[in-house]
Amino acid sequence: GGSPPTAFGLFPTVAMLNHACAPNACYTAVSDESVTMELRTTRAVEVGEELSLQYIALYQPRQLRIEQLAKERYFTCLCQRCESGEAEELLLGPRP
Repeated sequence: GGSPPTAFGLFPTVAMLNHACAPNACYTAVSDESVTMELRTTRAVEVGEELSLQYIALYQPRQLRIEQLAKERYFTCLCQRCESGEAEELLLGPRP
C-alpha cells in the first residue's frame, strides 16, 4: 500500500526565469545520480536576450492566459505575444 514516491527539488536558477507566452526556453529533470534540471533554448537566442519559460498552458486565448496568470501568479503578462495579439489574429482572424 501507500502513496507513490514523490520527489521535490530546489532549482534557484530556473526559478529566476520569467514567463513569456512565446518562451525561448524549456526545462526538464535529468535523471542521474544527482537529480539536476536541464535548461534548453527552443529557438535561436540573441546575445543579451532574456531567457523565458512558460508558466501556464499556452494554447489558451490571450484573455484567458492573462486572467490565469493574474489569478495564480499575481502579475499581468506584458510579453510580446500578449501585447501584440498577433498569434490570436492568425488563429481567429482580425479583431473587429
